[in-house]
Amino acid sequence: MILNKRKKVLISMVTMVGILSPLANSKVYAIPTTCNSGIFVGRAENLDAIDIMKDPNYTGKVSIVGFDVANCSDNNSDDNHKNHNETAIGNGPTPKWHNSNYTSDFLNVAQQGKDTMISATLPNPVPSQEIGSVGQIAYGSQISDADFKELASVDIKNINQSSPYFVRNYGQMVSKLGDIIEKYHTELMDSNGNATIYLRPFHEMNSPWLWWGFKNQDDFKNLWIHLHNYLVNDRKFTWLKFCFAASAGDPSLDPAHVKGANSYYPGNNYVDTVALDGYSDDPSNDSGIKKQYAELTATGKPFGFAELGAKVDGDFVNVPNERTQQNVETRPFNYQKWSDAIQKYYSNAKYCIVFGGAYDPRNNLHGTSLFSNSQEPNTSINYQAHVQNIGWQDSVQDGDAAGTIEKALRMEAIKINYPNNAGLHVEYSAQVQNKGWMPAVRDGAIAGTVQEGLRMEAIKISLKDSLGNVSNDYSVYYRAQVQNKGWMPWVKNGAIAGTVQEGLRMEAIEIYVVKNNTPVANFMDNKVANAQ
Repeated sequence: MILNKRKKVLISMVTMVGILSPLANSKVYAIPTTCNSGIFVGRAENLDAIDIMKDPNYTGKVSIVGFDVANCSDNNSDDNHKNHNETAIGNGPTPKWHNSNYTSDFLNVAQQGKDTMISATLPNPVPSQEIGSVGQIAYGSQISDADFKELASVDIKNINQSSPYFVRNYGQMVSKLGDIIEKYHTELMDSNGNATIYLRPFHEMNSPWLWWGFKNQDDFKNLWIHLHNYLVNDRKFTWLKFCFAASAGDPSLDPAHVKGANSYYPGNNYVDTVALDGYSDDPSNDSGIKKQYAELTATGKPFGFAELGAKVDGDFVNVPNERTQQNVETRPFNYQKWSDAIQKYYSNAKYCIVFGGAYDPRNNLHGTSLFSNSQEPNTSINYQAHVQNIGWQDSVQDGDAAGTIEKALRMEAIKINYPNNAGLHVEYSAQVQNKGWMPAVRDGAIAGTVQEGLRMEAIKISLKDSLGNVSNDYSVYYRAQVQNKGWMPWVKNGAIAGTVQEGLRMEAIEIYVVKNNTPVANFMDNKVANAQ
């Protein structure tokens, strides 16, 4: 996927020998118990998501961790490129990893004793190409076909001072990669002698955003095989497993930017598990993910999701878009959608790794559904809109839009249900054309009007206990899509969403219930405070 994408998860198997440790059975909600779940904890020396393993909602449930030891925008050639952060793979001064007195974040991860997926997004080894921003890397800096062919044909152990500079540069990076893996393995075995290390090199080779992507398939296979032979045969890492991870594609690009994964497959002798990097807001109906899933599972190798999250440029990416450098719309993503999709459509998945950053399950909704086979209690809400010319729509839940968008149809009424065991009720009141604020109703009753041809203009929603007190433990967040204005800012706990005395129709609504004092609550509170 695109770099700095902020992502990921894992789920593993019970029946395969040598592939991911088995997951203890727990109450089944959606994810098959033959799957193990995990988290991508970060890139290079910045493994900031490792604290998830101390979170009481995830303690003991993270079966596998993933991290990347490199960054393709890292310094990779000479002193003129020192404007980028060093990672363990970068050239220049000796990385901190090689200082025997330095305890790196990698080693802190090893002490957790988890199965591990190591990625290596190596910088472009050709130094003549300027290394710029992530966007430039992802879409501009490509190694030539001739240089790639030469690099792919080289037996790594034979690289020497007479080799071209870019080949020596690549050899140095691969040597550092081997050093890191070797030291990590030593530390990991001290913590858990049964843990497995997977290396995910040259990922997303079937898409164009990385320097090894979209190259000649035979050349790519040679590149992979030489790396495999160097680490397994020459360096004797017979315990190292290789993960072939393809891209499901970026839906904002033309489909021609994604090739079939198996056209790059180097062969069963050089692959231990296959995987897909999948980002989707609707994974149950994502044709790109389904296509690549079918291809990859046809190899007969254990399958998993090496990266998993919401759609890039989709509902929850709270950092600038990497190509446009403009912020995109942000709101929490409901991971129950992925949990349900894996159960129904991707049941051969043995592992899934949720990406970190914005994709971190703690920053979103129902993240635990991927780890504990259950939803967080009391955080689901469902609602149903009555719309002009349509009538009652199907019920939606947890942040999905009820009503219509860009169809110029008025919402006329709404029913909201909040099933919970916390003794709370959802109370709501509609501002209606010609009527003003109507009396508050609760727990699935109709707010607004039906068959009167009157528009809803605004709404107020609260969570209250049996005495009518506003909840201290949970908050309700909501926003309205309004005629001529689009999506209005998020509000919470009884504030007005929509407009009053402006004669504008409400067209759609999104609603969340979030437990207070959680990362996702902090995220939403920031949006409310900044009228976003």
